[in-house]
Amino acid sequence: MKKRSLMLAVGLGMALTLTLATSPALALSLTGNYFTLSATHPDTLGGVDGATVTGLVSPALVGGLPVYTGLVPANSGAITDLGVGNTIRWWTAHGGIVTADTVRSDAFVGGVLGGAAFASSFFPTGHANDATGYRSVHWTGTFNVGAAGATLHLSADDDAWLFLNGSRVLDNGGVKAIGLATTSSTTLVAGNYNVDLFFADRHQVQSGIVFDCEGCLDPVPEPATLLLFGTTLAGLGAVVRRRMKRQSTSEL
Repeated sequence: MKKRSLMLAVGLGMALTLTLATSPALALSLTGNYFTLSATHPDTLGGVDGATVTGLVSPALVGGLPVYTGLVPANSGAITDLGVGNTIRWWTAHGGIVTADTVRSDAFVGGVLGGAAFASSFFPTGHANDATGYRSVHWTGTFNVGAAGATLHLSADDDAWLFLNGSRVLDNGGVKAIGLATTSSTTLVAGNYNVDLFFADRHQVQSGIVFDCEGCLDPVPEPATLLLFGTTLAGLGAVVRRRMKRQSTSEL
């Protein structure tokens, strides 16, 4: 009876391992680092581009942050809040211009980050509008794309850039109404991707971002991890069997 129970436990453990390997991942979410830019922030007082402006930031992150290319759109001023090497500092606490708001986990609802809640009136915590402060967010995380691939879409009021594995994938810069923004899109092949999504409101009318990923899931356990888990269970079962055998022999 003891041996049968032991074998049943080991069998269940192996079945659990296989289930973890084949079951779908949990609902996708990203960690948002929220900041509030002051109402007198130098980059909120310039002109309005009125459409998506690409090329404002370099193709790769530097120190985990976007780098301004020096591009000056026709209807707006240059980005002025820069750190070393033209690094944009809208997602760091510095000089009293940017203050930390909160850090939280934001889920994808219906495939869209934050559902409909982020699409408009996306103002800092406790603000009914952006007349007294502007919101910026840096989302990070990892998502998995299965064999069928995935499609991503991004639009925003105002600047928004998506980097995957440190490289710019979606470019949706510019000071514009979200209804006038061009939706940036891309497709991904199977694999795990490290995500850096940046958003910054830079004008005194509205605020919002729409980011969706059709086919993205939280990363599944690596095959090596699953194999280690299964091997550990089997090894534990073998140890217990030997102990039970020695105990049975000593009782004879």
